[in-house]
Amino acid sequence: MLLEETCNLFIDMARKFLDPGSIFQIEVEEAADKVIRSQKNLKEFKKTFQKYKGKLATYFTEEKKPKTWDFQEVLVFKRFDSFQSRLNIISEFFTTAQQFQKLERVEIGGIRGKMLTNHVKKIYVEFGELYATFGMRTYDALNPKDKKFLRDYEKFNCKLFCLDRKLGAILSRAFEDCTESQSVFRLLHVFGGLVDRKLISLELS
Repeated sequence: MLLEETCNLFIDMARKFLDPGSIFQIEVEEAADKVIRSQKNLKEFKKTFQKYKGKLATYFTEEKKPKTWDFQEVLVFKRFDSFQSRLNIISEFFTTAQQFQKLERVEIGGIRGKMLTNHVKKIYVEFGELYATFGMRTYDALNPKDKKFLRDYEKFNCKLFCLDRKLGAILSRAFEDCTESQSVFRLLHVFGGLVDRKLISLELS
């Protein structure tokens, strides 16, 4: 079917653009940007399909009965939707990586500032080691049928849980050392999007 072949064409183009062999080896910001751009194009294609499917009746004259698309949309878009779902997971992975990369430049002030900053640096190194393991894998993370990436990603999230707990504890101690509101806002700014992570947010709240 032509539409199904078109879906496959979009998938092939996205895969070529992202390059599964190097996606975890290039700079995090570049990889994240490429995934986001691919997601936007795929979403726009699906959105355009829905738009013109909804307007189908307007392409027929009043004398002619509209001929609807009676094919099973779920089957046509099965591989396309599966590929989109895998991209969503990879996008979350890179979002997390971008958040943790900010730790490289974190400097905490206050009474225990130097000690807490050293703890943050250790977490940054731990995360870097976790992230680096994906660059050594030989599987195709962009292939939804390949479950190896999902297994690695699950292990990654388990270890990330521990890092989030450590960061939450560090932030709480740093927060206690803040003597004025300006210090609090500076602290939150330094950690950026990390403070929105569930465990860290709960600790701070």
